[in-house]
Amino acid sequence: MPLVLVGLPFLLCGVPMLWLATRAFARDRAIARWPRTAGTVVRSWLEKSSSRVTDKNTGLHSYSDYYTAKVNYTYAIAGEIFDGTSISLAHDGVRTSHDSAKRIVDRYPAGAKVEVLHDPADPKSAHLETSRSVGGIILFAFGLVLFVLGAGLVLLALFSS
Repeated sequence: MPLVLVGLPFLLCGVPMLWLATRAFARDRAIARWPRTAGTVVRSWLEKSSSRVTDKNTGLHSYSDYYTAKVNYTYAIAGEIFDGTSISLAHDGVRTSHDSAKRIVDRYPAGAKVEVLHDPADPKSAHLETSRSVGGIILFAFGLVLFVLGAGLVLLALFSS
């Protein structure tokens, strides 16, 4: 019986994590099926930000620079012109190294013709790329570990009695 009591919380934590992960994966698949239309990059650039880091042992401060890839593009649907800024759910707002952000920006120079994925229910919602949700992958991994651990403990308790 004690193994069941230990296993159930793992199951109860793992199941919602797996559910949230499958929702994220379903959203990613839905975006990949959105209609595509022609677009044009208006501008792309790197946005620099700095973070102050404090060493816990010495109390000394240091600064780290991070970069975010930014792209502005236009596209038309049914004669209406829209402005877009989303590269993909995985890239939007992500701070990274200069080189990593520059590789993204270099794919979208000003004036480049691009294919824009747009939400058929809300044409203002658009992305340039599809992506796999990193958060969904992490949730799935942790949820699976918790679920398997909990199920194993519950099954062990049931079969050992």
